[in-house]
Amino acid sequence: MIRHARLLALNLALLLPAAGVPANDPQLPGQDLRMEVVRQCAGPVLTIHSPGAGGNKYGFEGGRVVKVGSTYHLFTSEMTGDPHWVKMKLAHWTSQDRAQWRRAGTLFESSGDFTGRDPRAALWSPTPIFDAEANRWNLFYVAYAASPDTDREWLTNHEGRIWRAVSERLGNDGINGPWKDAGIVLERGKNSDSWEGLQGTDSFFPYRVGDKWYALYGSAHTEKLPLSLWQVGLASAPALSGPWTRCTTLNPLHVEARFIENPIVMHLAGGSWLAVYDNHVPNEVGYTVSGDGIHWSAGQHLVVQSGSHIWASEVRTPLGLVQEKGDSFTLFYTANEKISGAQADGYGVTLTPGALGYVEVRLADGTTTAAGIFGSGTSARGSFTPGLRSAFSGSGRTGVSPITRENRASGMGVRRGVTNETSPRDDGKNAANGSREWAGSKSSATGSKRNWEQGTILEAGLC
Repeated sequence: MIRHARLLALNLALLLPAAGVPANDPQLPGQDLRMEVVRQCAGPVLTIHSPGAGGNKYGFEGGRVVKVGSTYHLFTSEMTGDPHWVKMKLAHWTSQDRAQWRRAGTLFESSGDFTGRDPRAALWSPTPIFDAEANRWNLFYVAYAASPDTDREWLTNHEGRIWRAVSERLGNDGINGPWKDAGIVLERGKNSDSWEGLQGTDSFFPYRVGDKWYALYGSAHTEKLPLSLWQVGLASAPALSGPWTRCTTLNPLHVEARFIENPIVMHLAGGSWLAVYDNHVPNEVGYTVSGDGIHWSAGQHLVVQSGSHIWASEVRTPLGLVQEKGDSFTLFYTANEKISGAQADGYGVTLTPGALGYVEVRLADGTTTAAGIFGSGTSARGSFTPGLRSAFSGSGRTGVSPITRENRASGMGVRRGVTNETSPRDDGKNAANGSREWAGSKSSATGSKRNWEQGTILEAGLC
């Protein structure tokens, strides 16, 4: 994951869907799927003010949500302290309704070392994967070394390595842990592809195709500032535990022209695979479709915040799709809250806390039943500085304000009171967020319901 570095002007137009981006193979069956939002939540459902979030200074970023039985399980990175993006906890949260969350516990905690000596100084992107053959949950996450940046290198997180942990309990209930480290499955080394750089392996998501496992993984040359590309590639293995081998002849994948990060894959009952990812476009996430799990289509974009209910200063990382009843899916994502009065850091970057949101989506061609969310696993391109979305200046989409990549979530300032509009299903009662001071002050938030946005959204409701 990219989180922090020096600002660099970036033309947003370079990051919009590129007409010249080739797919990785001729059109395969299932690659014509389209996603559309049917419900949009008017605000975040998990923030640094939520019950159980005490001690989380900078909020939530990345990870994955899965549903086991009637329970949603969120595995996410908590940016608990300083150094920012270095002192971390990997946490497990649960919910019965997507709106009210309970913290189940801490999985692992980073050392926060900022000298470059500890390879587990910063921990990110916990991703649960169920291995049906072994009847056991696995957890993949990224561990980084960390040290102060230089003018030429981004070192806040570098030399990412993908760790695998296993649940000590068999079966579905093993998702509750406890977890035991089982070693590193992928890292930068002599077998790396040329597009991989000092960032190391910054994301990793394994999924099964037939009798073989594949994984999407990411990297970038953060030893060469400014950056022009952030990319993903494909690896394969005979078993989830490995050994993992890079599919060099296919890498890097041509999903986005310049930027793709943290893809999360879902296998659909119709036989296709769909991956959602961070595409570095305001208010949107990206997605790509594969007919065989190996060759991926050019990326498409999905707007997850629009109209009067844009609550984030920056939409960041999708946490995967969860199938609901019928043809409905929930798409969870993390985003930085829009906070009036938030202060900028020394680089001019406005930092606000990371929060969890979601939308309901459906697939446009009717192939809407998942073949099991347990068969899939952890998490880019334009000239930009790593860790930041870079301040956009000059051209870009009309009406889009400058936005920065490094809004990974933190913050100082005061959250002003926001009152949501009344939903058709709200019986005339507003769900008011209330006035909330979040710079170390107690919260005075009131109301727990938020409204759905209507308009281009097909239905209105509460979340």
